[in-house]
Amino acid sequence: MAFFINIDTGGTFTDGFFTQDGELRAVKVLTTPHDLTVCLMDCIKEGAKNFGLSLEDLLHNTGIIRYSTTIGTNTIIQGSGSKLGLIVSRGFEKNLYGTELGDDAPILALVSPDMIEGISGSIGNDGVEETPLDREDLLIRVQSLIERGAQAIVISLRNSYLSPLHEQQVKAWVKEEFPRYYLSAPTLLLSGEISDRPGEALRTHTAVINAYIHRSMARYLYKAEEDLRENYFEKPLLVMHNSGGLARVAKTRALNTYNSGPVAGLVGTNYLRERYGFRNVISTDMGGTSLDIGIIKDGAFSFELEPEVAGIKINMPLVEIDAVGAAGGSIARVQNGEVEVGPESAGSLPGPACFDLGGTLPTVTDADLILGFIDPEFFLGGRMKLNRAKAEAAIKRVIADPLNITVEQAAALIKQKVDANVAA
Repeated sequence: MAFFINIDTGGTFTDGFFTQDGELRAVKVLTTPHDLTVCLMDCIKEGAKNFGLSLEDLLHNTGIIRYSTTIGTNTIIQGSGSKLGLIVSRGFEKNLYGTELGDDAPILALVSPDMIEGISGSIGNDGVEETPLDREDLLIRVQSLIERGAQAIVISLRNSYLSPLHEQQVKAWVKEEFPRYYLSAPTLLLSGEISDRPGEALRTHTAVINAYIHRSMARYLYKAEEDLRENYFEKPLLVMHNSGGLARVAKTRALNTYNSGPVAGLVGTNYLRERYGFRNVISTDMGGTSLDIGIIKDGAFSFELEPEVAGIKINMPLVEIDAVGAAGGSIARVQNGEVEVGPESAGSLPGPACFDLGGTLPTVTDADLILGFIDPEFFLGGRMKLNRAKAEAAIKRVIADPLNITVEQAAALIKQKVDANVAA
């Protein structure tokens, strides 16, 4: 019988769940933020070892690999996405269809005002062309965006949800002028292909966020699939979506992966809810970076129709998940004489001080180690030894000494604070 592999890459750890003919194996490896394809393969190698197989033998006999990843979420948090150009209908360059571009506008973290261009041409409220596009003007503006470093260009024109005519014409003209074999050829993304719902501003926001993380997601997921094929996995990699479903890489939009790991956890919770006959369930998933909370009420998920991503409202419905900065890697500090924890996380690198990978700030994991909740000799099933002395030194320097208390008392305060944050 074929193996089934399920993998979730979080900010600190990558978890795998392997099944075959009633046998179950759960494995955990450190996430490798410099290249997430490394921890993906590390996880599968560890699973193969648990079954006494080589990586190639396991993958050759695997029927399905389901995968969820935080790379899209992390790209937004870290501000490491593509440099974007944005083309809108003329007259809306300064307010993006009602979004005032003041200094505090969250959208400006993804696309700067000087990378927004307006073009002539209009589609009426009845979906019929009112004014044709100007090809030469369009190409001049696209060339200008490319020269200013645009790696991807979003086309978001008024009333494109009623008629895609103008957005598709823009795409055709740009591809004709800048064919894919030119090194300067930009990635083009149309707002009407990302969202077909009314509302120019929210559709533009949705398209911009998708474009911002598109390049890193495409490069990463296609490389992951290629690595699997090179090791004899013959099926497509299935990517978890934040709608609760799955699709192959080629059928996945970048924005579909945002928060997909926590949603996968909620889907699993719902399976257990059905098995035990409950109607209402709260799901809590504490990782190394965040605590993710989901609610199932009367047997149904709660959906947000206009959720916020990085403070930007979009119009793509998402399963509602609340994330709290209360997790194993959450950093503790003293503020106004009180212990505070999170939302900043040490992640996997440098990680908590006890990981002995260069981290010097105290975390929840360090406190748990000091309090005896974690066996330093059997972390990750004994594959990783924790350094208690480093944990003690970090807690003493940052928490215990400033408050004039013992290291154990300081660790207890960290534990109490994170538990209070979870309860709240």
